[in-house]
Amino acid sequence: MTDALLSYTREQGRRDANLDALKIKEWLSAAANPIAARPKGLAVATASIGEAEPPYIVRHSQWQNWLNLKPHFPSPLWVSGAPGCGKSTLAHKVVEHLTKTQHSSVIVSHAFQSTVSTQHRPLMCLAASILDQLLPRDWETQTQKHVFERLVPSYNQYRLHSNDCPFEDLWDHCASLLKSETRFILVIDALDECIFDRAGQEADFLDRILDLLSTTPGGRIVIFSRPCPVLGVGVTLDLEENEIRISTEDTLPEINAFCDSASAKLPLPKELQLKVANRARADAQGSFLWATLFLQEFTNVLDKAHVMEILDKFPDNCWERYAKTWRDGIRELEPQVQESCRSMLLILLGARSKFSLEDIEDSLDLLPNSAQRISKYCQPLVLVVDGVLQLSHASVRDFLLNDDKKTQTTYISISKSEPDEALARTCLEYLLRKDYAQTDRIGQRLRRNVGLGGSTERLEQNFYNYAARNWYIHLAALSSPGPSLLRLAEEFLHAIQFTYWAEYSYTDAGDFQAIRSTEIALHIWMKNLSDDDRALLHLNDYFERPYKDLSRAYKENSDDKVLQWLALMHLGFYYFDKGKMTEMTQVRQEVAAGLSELLGRCNPLALRARSDAAYTFLFNGDLREAQRLYAEVYDDQRKVLDNDDPSLFFTLIYQGQVEYLMTHSSKALEILTSAAAGFLRTSGPESNGFLITQLWSAVADASVGHTSQAIKMMEYVREKREERYGPDDSFGMATKIFVGDLYRKLEKKEEALANIEPGFEFRRGFWPKSHFLTIDTSLVLATTYRDFGMNHLAEKTVDDLESHGNLEREENYIRLCQARHLRGLLLFDGGHVDQAITVLDALLIQYGHEDSNNRALQWVRLDLAGMLRYRGREGDERLASSLFDGIVTDGGGREPDPPLWLRISEAALRLVRDGKLDAAGELLREEKLRWTREEDLWMRLGMPAADTGWMKPPRGLGVHAPSSGWVVVLPGE
Repeated sequence: MTDALLSYTREQGRRDANLDALKIKEWLSAAANPIAARPKGLAVATASIGEAEPPYIVRHSQWQNWLNLKPHFPSPLWVSGAPGCGKSTLAHKVVEHLTKTQHSSVIVSHAFQSTVSTQHRPLMCLAASILDQLLPRDWETQTQKHVFERLVPSYNQYRLHSNDCPFEDLWDHCASLLKSETRFILVIDALDECIFDRAGQEADFLDRILDLLSTTPGGRIVIFSRPCPVLGVGVTLDLEENEIRISTEDTLPEINAFCDSASAKLPLPKELQLKVANRARADAQGSFLWATLFLQEFTNVLDKAHVMEILDKFPDNCWERYAKTWRDGIRELEPQVQESCRSMLLILLGARSKFSLEDIEDSLDLLPNSAQRISKYCQPLVLVVDGVLQLSHASVRDFLLNDDKKTQTTYISISKSEPDEALARTCLEYLLRKDYAQTDRIGQRLRRNVGLGGSTERLEQNFYNYAARNWYIHLAALSSPGPSLLRLAEEFLHAIQFTYWAEYSYTDAGDFQAIRSTEIALHIWMKNLSDDDRALLHLNDYFERPYKDLSRAYKENSDDKVLQWLALMHLGFYYFDKGKMTEMTQVRQEVAAGLSELLGRCNPLALRARSDAAYTFLFNGDLREAQRLYAEVYDDQRKVLDNDDPSLFFTLIYQGQVEYLMTHSSKALEILTSAAAGFLRTSGPESNGFLITQLWSAVADASVGHTSQAIKMMEYVREKREERYGPDDSFGMATKIFVGDLYRKLEKKEEALANIEPGFEFRRGFWPKSHFLTIDTSLVLATTYRDFGMNHLAEKTVDDLESHGNLEREENYIRLCQARHLRGLLLFDGGHVDQAITVLDALLIQYGHEDSNNRALQWVRLDLAGMLRYRGREGDERLASSLFDGIVTDGGGREPDPPLWLRISEAALRLVRDGKLDAAGELLREEKLRWTREEDLWMRLGMPAADTGWMKPPRGLGVHAPSSGWVVVLPGE
């Protein structure tokens, strides 16, 4: 099956290569912002003055030195200047000039941008721009092909939210492509507007730039920015050798020409044009921005008196002009209009994507065409470019978010957290609109998401997509949200509208990953809130309460009686995904009974529900009942479903799991191979169904000795899940733990810990210590630590497990047996032989009787027997042998077992522990015996469940003794 898979994926890869490259290009383009694509903003960016002339900076000696120094310039060239001095226009002209003069084989550019949204401010956007400009729509060289292949994981993980992709994940690909060029010039504009994701990232970025230049002699990098202490540019008294500072003298000729030209185009008499030009030339002080703001004032004047008033009273700097807009304009409007203006500005300050005028109207619930009118009140703080509303200049952001208390009272007071707070509130209020509480509307999405059709008509207004994707991001950006906002979030999390959002997100992301990742993000955020704030927001019934309310609403008021069960079906899946198995059992059994009664047992939807319900028996260890139920469901499905229906193959997965847990590994592999073939034929090797099948095939394969092959199969599964959902995917993390446990059994310490420890940290960071997934991972980790002689860490892990794992609960009694087993082994390893024997003997007395015996206790018997014989006191040998009483029988009910049976029982158990089930069965048949209770040797389901059979024996009893339990590796592995 593995060879067939590899062959299939190679061929599929050839067919899909072009399509993947195109998708990746589109994904990169969404985050890229080359300088030529930067919105022009104010008229200064489109001034025609001197367009035929090369930009003045190319005549600068430092520029000439940077461009022509051989063999290479060891650092980037910094061009710094005050806000509004024309840096972005200059950068644009530089790119045009370098392209025309062909100074380099490749010119790459990027402009950071704070005026439209935060979307083009993260550092990753620079990397996206570089990749977007250097990669063709289809790869042409081996370097390009290699980069496309390595970009697939990032694309799959961040395809819906490109800005969440870390810069570091992309930069190596950028460096690889740039180094492949003989000569390149990289032009970066407005680096001071970049949002760095973490402390120290700016220094790390500059180190990467220096490293790139040191290894690429033909490379040149020029960076334009305002003076910036964080970047260390433009703030020292003395000029650095790699720095050009734009001075008033540098820009004077172009500013004068711009003022003369722009004034001559004003609808004014010649004499007034000259007066305007003279004031502009006299007071611009090197600022194209101020000159533009000043000249714009005259575009709509009606009389000479107004012209003279502007000439006399226009502020001397941009900051005062912005303040005048607020003080004499916005603040004088009607309160409602004033509030709309302020809300519009807050949105532009915090938005994570572009906002059209229609988006503004939709988000603020304004009348049609009113956003255009409101934007005019806010000019020149904002402008509209191609229907998109944006801040007019980066300096507007500085003005609005100014934290100088003296100027705040005069101008406007907006805190740095207020934009996120306003957008979080706007998003939540939008998601809570009554339209999204309509059960018929929610029902359409429910039907569509379970595969029962449903309207494909767009059901949401413009702003819904933004609100659905970003409400929790804006909320989690706040360290101290106000009580009213927390109450609003609490209302949404428990409202019917939440179910519409969940169904919308399910469709958008393809599964529950978006819903669960939101929950995880909220949990992490809440940990840092104050006690008073945490008390206002409750996540303990996240997803659960609104879906129960939705089901109840359908039951009481809907003519479609199926919908109540569809809501509960998704609730059951949520419980399953979160590991709340008791709740899952109850809901799935209720759904199966309800749909079977409503639609008939063989209706496809009822069959799906019956299959879901059977899983509860599988998880709870009632394997015979699970085996029977899955056989019934599969037979019924074959009668009514198409041969390519995925429900058939999922049922086969569950059947395969049952057989594996009942120690029928060969039969399990046969069933799982059929399921894999079905998924491979219908949905391909990257489908979720196929990956689940591969994981359990690998688990079964490892149990018969094909350990190395099993690891390869699991690594394929983990890689594909990580490509699609990232490193924090819960299924991918489970696979990682499976892999680590197999490496443990192969005695590969580094590989084992590298896989298990991150899985443990992930699960402990989200689920409580008493959750079964956390408990199982703790047991796997403790076993691993002990196997590699790290007993102090093993003891610490077991201590924590016994203190906080709630192992006394009925559903955890097998895990309690495993924890006590480990405790006994650690005591014995430490030389506390009597204590170890006492712990394990008490465990068998408490749980070793017939109605609670289990596989884990069989390994306790074997190790306790070894300890007793090691101690060798009077009666220890007899006690060791008696541990195996009642394990086998001839069917006659003889009590107690004769000594021969005791020796055979122990020998057979050792064979089972060594993975030699057939040999154990043959031994019993030779003696005309059988297992008293086969189920005492069955495994329990887990992701993964700890198996204390496969671990090192008590210290001193032989590392590779027959009782060691180390995995058997077949020849050729």
